[in-house]
Amino acid sequence: MLAGTREAEVTVPGILLTGGNGLLGRAVARVLGGQGGAAGSPIVSTDIAEPADRIEGIEYEPLDVTDADAVTLAIRTHRPDV
Repeated sequence: MLAGTREAEVTVPGILLTGGNGLLGRAVARVLGGQGGAAGSPIVSTDIAEPADRIEGIEYEPLDVTDADAVTLAIRTHRPDV
């Protein structure tokens, strides 16, 4: 860190990640894991199937994104920022 500067505080918004078991979804979850969401806004990874293994700091929920009612419920339940 440069003299006279201070470290910026970084907060991660609440996130609802779809396709969390896929190649890209798992990579995103690994980056976000452990950073945590904003107060009361967790990072939730969704996919049609349960993950083979879980990443610390990530919540998991089954979700079929082709089911509009289920997607609406997930958004209303988790109230993600992103």
